[in-house]
Amino acid sequence: MPETAGLARNHDSAQLRPRHVRTLALAGAVVGVVVLPIAAAQASPPVKNHDMPASANGQGTNSGQAADQVSATASPSAGAGAQALAPEFCGAPVSATVAGGTLRVQACVDQSAGSAAARVYVENGTGADQTAVLNLARADGSTVQVRCTIAAGDAAGVCSTSPTAVGGGSGAYNAIAELAAQGVPLSAGVVHVESGLVAAAEAQSNGQ
Repeated sequence: MPETAGLARNHDSAQLRPRHVRTLALAGAVVGVVVLPIAAAQASPPVKNHDMPASANGQGTNSGQAADQVSATASPSAGAGAQALAPEFCGAPVSATVAGGTLRVQACVDQSAGSAAARVYVENGTGADQTAVLNLARADGSTVQVRCTIAAGDAAGVCSTSPTAVGGGSGAYNAIAELAAQGVPLSAGVVHVESGLVAAAEAQSNGQ
């Protein structure tokens, strides 16, 4: 799935600041680095905003394999205005047709006060609770993971990792999320979205 900033409500996409928009094309270097255990998330009781450190290969402390994931039908949501203002750097909002309705999802990296966090905005237009597994891939190669439940019909769902200090590392940050309906087979569809690569705030400042 695609990319941009908090699923804002009725903000015109013209308000996007182009330099703050990252796309999946830029995120190619880290696709596959983070493995999101959506299957494990569905198999265990939902935990709201429970951060888990993950190793550099993206495997969380209780991660699982999701070998048979099927991507949902998705396309960029042109009508979904999103406000991409510093300190949030986001991918484009995405609309996905899944069992029971439509999801609108957007992943962002939030950098402020010397810290960074991943955030995913979800408009759950389905009749099922959605399990969201969100990873923040950090510049040093480590990851932080959180699992959330987005309630059925929640038009303003948000899932965030806890802020972590911006540290060393020559890489970039990326928010990567996957969503799947609870109580529904994975074959019904898994929604994948990313913020795209975001340079550390300190590096951006030095480059200006």
